[in-house]
Amino acid sequence: MDSNPPFTLQKIDLLDVAFHRAEDDTTATESQTKLQVNISRRTELPILYVTLEADVWQEKEGQRVVEAKVKMGGQFLVADGVEASFLDGFADINAPAIIFPFVRETIASLTARAGIPTVLLQPLNFVDMAQRRQQQLSQPE
Repeated sequence: MDSNPPFTLQKIDLLDVAFHRAEDDTTATESQTKLQVNISRRTELPILYVTLEADVWQEKEGQRVVEAKVKMGGQFLVADGVEASFLDGFADINAPAIIFPFVRETIASLTARAGIPTVLLQPLNFVDMAQRRQQQLSQPE
């Protein structure tokens, strides 16, 4: 059994964060949390850098009462000989799944400190997200 993993997490970086809540709204209980996630990557072997950007907001009566944007990056060391298809799968699924808990914690911490009910983002299925993204790319416009 090979003891060297194909990818090694080197660091997680907080790249950008923005938070806003309406001053007159202290309860977001009637609000539904919405989430949009964007994933990008930069590969300069042996380094793979994956960025996950999450936009989270809650609306009440058509107005955004809570809004948070968190952008985090993960740097991974890629072992020699990793095939491109394996690298693609890791960058689209595993790397974001590793970074997302850090994003979730940042959102929870920001909202808890804001004096509103803590926003707890649900886990995401990055396999499903990658499959849907591939289907959209393969469909003719």
